[in-house]
Amino acid sequence: MYEYRHRKAATPDIATRHAGFLVYPGFDLLQLSGPLEAFRLAGEFAADGYRLSIMSLDGGEVESAAGLKLVTRPATCDGIDTLVVVGSCHGEGFPLPSGISDFVCAASASLRRIAGIGTGALALAEAGLLEGKRAAVAAEFSAVLQRVYPGIRVNCERSFINDRGLWTAPGTAAGMELCLAMVEEDLGREVACAVARVLPFHRTGKSQYSSPLDQVFESSAILRVLDFVREHLDDPLTGEKLASIARVSDTELHRDFLSATGLTPAEAVERLRVETARTMVQDERESFEMIARLVGFRNADEMRLGFLRVFGQPPQGMRRAARSVRKAEGRRKTTAAPVANGRTAQLG
Repeated sequence: MYEYRHRKAATPDIATRHAGFLVYPGFDLLQLSGPLEAFRLAGEFAADGYRLSIMSLDGGEVESAAGLKLVTRPATCDGIDTLVVVGSCHGEGFPLPSGISDFVCAASASLRRIAGIGTGALALAEAGLLEGKRAAVAAEFSAVLQRVYPGIRVNCERSFINDRGLWTAPGTAAGMELCLAMVEEDLGREVACAVARVLPFHRTGKSQYSSPLDQVFESSAILRVLDFVREHLDDPLTGEKLASIARVSDTELHRDFLSATGLTPAEAVERLRVETARTMVQDERESFEMIARLVGFRNADEMRLGFLRVFGQPPQGMRRAARSVRKAEGRRKTTAAPVANGRTAQLG
C-alpha cells in the first residue's frame, strides 16, 4: 500500500498554487462552488493567488446532482499543487465511479496535499491513503466508512482535519473552512480572515481553520505541553523539558505528538512561536528583531527561517501582504464592485 507523505515546499512560488477540483457525475454542486469560492476570493486580497481548474477523469461535460452540467478538463497532476475531490449527493457515496481512486492514488505521488469533501473522502480511503489516519466525515457517512475501512480514525465532530497533508471535511461549509485553512497555510492568516469575512456562509462554532494546534486533543500530555509552551514561548524549550511537563518519556512524547498533530514537539514549538509572531509582524508595531526575542527566537534570522518552514514566506512578505489586505478591505468599503488586482484566480 502506498504511504502518502506530506510534501512541504520550503519556498512555494506562484506557479505551485494551482488547485484542481475533481468531480464526477452526481457531484454536489455546493461542495464544489463553496470551496472554489474560498480560493477565488484569496486572489482579491493577495497578489499571488491561485489558479483553479475543474477536472473529471475524461474531461468534457459532467452533470451535477442538481442537473447543472459543467465543462471540465481531463484530470491531470501536471502543474497541480492541491487536489480536492468533491463529494456526491448519492446516499453514502458508494460506489465511486471506476478510476477515481486509482487517479487519486497515482496523484498522491506528486501532490503537496489532497482533500476529500463530503463523500469525496471515500476516494482517499479507497486509494489507501487514510489507513491509520484521522478523517473528518459526516455522521451519516461515518458508520459505513468505518465498517469498510476500520483502520481509519473517523471523527464526526471536527469541521475538518489535516493529517499530514491529507485533508477531509464533512460537507459544504466545512469544505470552505478547509480551504480557508489552506489559504492561511499559503498566504497567511490576514488573507484567510479577509476571505472568511466575505464568504457567503455562516461559520459555525466548530470553525477551526487557524492552526493545526488549535483543537481539542484526547491526550492530556499533549494538552499540558501546549499550554506550557504558549505561556513560556520566550524560554528555552528542550525536548527533555517538554517531556518532564508531559510526565512521559522523550520518545513517547515525540511519538504521541507526531501521531496527533503531524508535528514533532520541536516543530510544534516553532509553529506556536511563528503563529504568535505573525500577529505582531502584521500589526507593524515592533521591529522583527524585537518580535523574534519576544517569542523565543534567538534573532530575526532564526525567526525568518521559521516563517519560511511554516508559512512558506518570510516575515517581510507577510507584513507587505497584511498591508495590502488592509488597503483592499478599504477599497471594498468604498465601492460596490469586487476588488480586482490583475492576479485573481483563473479558471482553466
